[in-house]
Amino acid sequence: MKLDFFSFSKLCLLVLVWISADARAVPNDEQAASAPTSRSEQEKVRDLVLQLGAESHAQRREAFSRLLRLGAVAKEEVELAVTSSNRQIAETAARLKTLIRVVSKCQDPQVALEVADVFLDPDEKNLSKLSERGLWDLAELFLDEHGSVEIRCQEEFFQDQSVWYLVQRLVDHAEQQGNAELAWPVIARLVPVELACWTANKLNLPVIKQPEDDHERALHLFYSGKIDESLKQNIPAQLKFRLALRGFRWEQFSKKELQEALLGVQESSESGAANAILAEVAGDENRADLQWREALSISEDVVSFSEKESQAALKALEDLSPIDEPNERKLVQKSPSHLQLIVALMLSGRTEAVGRYLAKDSPQAAFVFRVREDYAKAFECLGLNADLGNFDKWVKNQKRLAVDRLTEFERSRESFKRSPELVSMFLPATNLGHVASILASVGKREQALKILAELLILSQKFPSDSDVWNRCILRWLHSDQWRELCIEVVSNQFDSIPKDQQSLVLEKLFPHLGTNAWAFLAEAPGVKNSDQPPSWPVGFEQLVHLERCDRDFFGPSASNVVRAWIRRVAQQGGRGGPEDAEEEFSFKESNSLLQLAKLANDWEDSTLAMELLGIDENKLIPDFDSYLLIAKICLKSKQFDAALQYIEAAPNGPRNQHWKSLIRVESLLTSGRIQQAEQQVKSNWMRMSSLNWNGDPSAGLRAVEDLTEEKRWEEALEYAERNFAVERAMSYTAFWQARQYSLILEELEQHAASADVMRGVFLELLRPNSIVIRIFAANNDLDLIRSMVGRERMSRAISLIEKKEFEASRRELDVAYRVLSQDIEPAVSCYPRLVKAGQLNFAEQLLGQYESALNEQIRQWPDDAMSLNNLAWMYAKCDVKLDKALELSRKAIALVPSSAVYLDTLAEIHYRRGEVDLAIETMRNCVRLDPRAKGYRNNLVRFSTGKP
Repeated sequence: MKLDFFSFSKLCLLVLVWISADARAVPNDEQAASAPTSRSEQEKVRDLVLQLGAESHAQRREAFSRLLRLGAVAKEEVELAVTSSNRQIAETAARLKTLIRVVSKCQDPQVALEVADVFLDPDEKNLSKLSERGLWDLAELFLDEHGSVEIRCQEEFFQDQSVWYLVQRLVDHAEQQGNAELAWPVIARLVPVELACWTANKLNLPVIKQPEDDHERALHLFYSGKIDESLKQNIPAQLKFRLALRGFRWEQFSKKELQEALLGVQESSESGAANAILAEVAGDENRADLQWREALSISEDVVSFSEKESQAALKALEDLSPIDEPNERKLVQKSPSHLQLIVALMLSGRTEAVGRYLAKDSPQAAFVFRVREDYAKAFECLGLNADLGNFDKWVKNQKRLAVDRLTEFERSRESFKRSPELVSMFLPATNLGHVASILASVGKREQALKILAELLILSQKFPSDSDVWNRCILRWLHSDQWRELCIEVVSNQFDSIPKDQQSLVLEKLFPHLGTNAWAFLAEAPGVKNSDQPPSWPVGFEQLVHLERCDRDFFGPSASNVVRAWIRRVAQQGGRGGPEDAEEEFSFKESNSLLQLAKLANDWEDSTLAMELLGIDENKLIPDFDSYLLIAKICLKSKQFDAALQYIEAAPNGPRNQHWKSLIRVESLLTSGRIQQAEQQVKSNWMRMSSLNWNGDPSAGLRAVEDLTEEKRWEEALEYAERNFAVERAMSYTAFWQARQYSLILEELEQHAASADVMRGVFLELLRPNSIVIRIFAANNDLDLIRSMVGRERMSRAISLIEKKEFEASRRELDVAYRVLSQDIEPAVSCYPRLVKAGQLNFAEQLLGQYESALNEQIRQWPDDAMSLNNLAWMYAKCDVKLDKALELSRKAIALVPSSAVYLDTLAEIHYRRGEVDLAIETMRNCVRLDPRAKGYRNNLVRFSTGKP
């Protein structure tokens, strides 16, 4: 009878039980190597091997047990038997070969029995058990023996976190054994090839698994830096496209196979426009112009980007998808090629045609698309006259539409929440909020207040949840004027807000106070600034200054006042009332306590912060962020071992792995333990290789967000680079990862690389069925793509100026200006570089373009504080017209005196004018208004030391 695998495994264990009872254990490899083997003994071994195929079960078992006892002495013959033509002998010899190797690693027979028991069970968890014993070579053999484990890990990688937890345990065991690299040969076989190759190259580790085909060979070459060689492999066009895009080999896009990999084989006007983009990317300007002319049916006498060309582009869009009546959802419902053409037009700077088309097809999308370039045109998209002559009528009509849509939403709430039509249900109300925030920004306070009053009525009329507040009022709080207006209105009408929405409103208005904002308001101490009476009720004014960490407002006793205030809120348990004071804090309240601790730390009271988190009673809240905050406090006070202790005690989880590593490395480096820190870096990236990137924020998006928030650009770059390099397809999450990567490179002055990353993203958006661009269109966010195109062109222009390729940089800057004429960053970044390079005429032309656009905006909207400030900032950074800059800046500050951003501009102007004392005094006010912003503190140092 032929033994199946299960029966065979049981037989092996029975044999091992018998062996372990014998004092003469199986000789290990070293003993066998020193023991001579006579010819007769070899023949006996061969006979035993042949008996593995005997018909008698007892005879086979006897042969198997004797060969196993001989161990390494029989190793050579057993290995030869694996290739036997007798299937039973070959299969049994293969198992025997494995067991000989297993038991030879164990001196203790009982241990050998336990290890063999583990080894025979094809469960990936047993890899952890083998590694825990330090049997790493057996862990590799386990994968050789049980190929299904490796396959299963690969397949489950995108499904759940089981592989992540396994890899974490493997790295833990390797660290405990003094060398994290011990785990790599096993980890490299459990994770996808892209991650294995990238990690191996990052840490200079061997790629364990050799390529099995051209696909894997291309990936190995790509991640080892041999990009051109990887593209020479015989691989599918889709993979070649991905590698060329991730490797920034733009010349490859002149090839037909890559064009078809992106766009397909069907030729049309929209694919012609997309191919024109690819021709430009590949460096063939002539072919790009020709394809644009063909795609838009433009005659040769038409000058590029002229009015006639804009009309031709508009006609191409209308011919592709005829417009009947405007419909907010029609933009997304059109054919994929419709959006493909819109993307191609935006990438080439032909945004005027897109704006005109949206104005006919989707007024709301057009409003959002145009709002940052021309308020008048944006308002007209919604039917509001630029001079606001029909304001009252427009508000009345918009409110009626809002009530109708919200009533319809209320009737079928559940069905709409699962429907793409949800956004359209809130559009009229959203329009009201967006327009109001703009009117507040341009000094039209009375009109903004009227709209806000109507929105408050809507929030009371539809109080079942906070949608009106979230979507239509609090959404625009990035505007300083709108924030102040909302705080003023809420403070005067707080009691009229539905009770179940009051806490939410306060939480959004005062984000650093979070869910405790209501409790802070209720517990506000009776402290007033006698010199400046509050413009709002005392409690709200105190919240504003508490949020800012403004010590001047609370006077000499600020620390004591705030400490007592935080304690009172903590004692009542966040949002709970005083009656809850005696109850012990529950897990649900951990977030409130954490927010209080962060606030205390912001006020430089680390002792209180640690007390709130339970450090004094040694009863830490079981929350990662609590441990992290304490570890950071310990690092700041140079308690390195304590920081390590707390971060090690923090709960494990994929989303916070980067923080654990960073705290470990920082603690070890600052305490002089360099080698341990280096080991920790290796451990971290091996752990990271087990994080899937398929839309999972834990794959690195969270890491990059956390690190960029703290301006830790170099560390953020490593994670962002990894995310971009291993991404298989451009998902919505991957789009944001790439955008982060580009912005980090820009911060680090790596402008060419920043532009290349965004170019790669844009090419992906040209796919006829790009889900990413459909999401942007559905949410009326095409303007974001446009602004990113402008930044990509600016970054490329900077890199070209640095290489003294001025004409090429001019082309890029022309497109950047056409894309968004009021984004002054291209002038701020390129003007000084052009002047330094001796290109004075070019520099003046560039400055003049943006100067004209901003002056026109200010002419239409004289109280537009943002435009006043932006023009002043451009003058200051370009070191020109400083008297005019001073006038503009003072006017902006008069309109919005509480803006740290506008005060920063004034401080810069003073500094450029040589008024250092005034610059320092003004910058101190910036720090008072926003003490969390490191840039303002850095400027104080710069002004004090006289640095440029």
